[in-house]
Amino acid sequence: MSYEVSIEHEDDLIKAYTSGAADSKDSFDLLSRIVESCKKHNCYRVLTKSGLTAMSTMTAFDHIKIYEDLGITKSRYNIAWFVAEPRMREKVEDIAAMLRNRNLVNGFVFSDYAEARRWLLQEKLPGRKSN
Repeated sequence: MSYEVSIEHEDDLIKAYTSGAADSKDSFDLLSRIVESCKKHNCYRVLTKSGLTAMSTMTAFDHIKIYEDLGITKSRYNIAWFVAEPRMREKVEDIAAMLRNRNLVNGFVFSDYAEARRWLLQEKLPGRKSN
């Protein structure tokens, strides 16, 4: 199965949908498109809905450099990863933990899409006034 991506801006969120098996190039391309969409819409709340079927350990470790190279930082981006499949959720949780441990992102992995969305919409972003 090939790797497929869809990105849209909706409800004050950048929503990215992925499916298939991803390698490092796929991850870089996805994250580049997310950054481009965030800048275009001035929206830095990212909700990913993952249908990943496979990702190597090397690809997972490459995410640190990818996030650094693309300037995806904790001070600007909030990211919620929704991953329904338990085996892939564990791999994405490992990536999220590596990124948080290096103080790169403010993000968490969720097994419930609605919960991931609620977390993002409740987060107060730097420079934003609370309602």
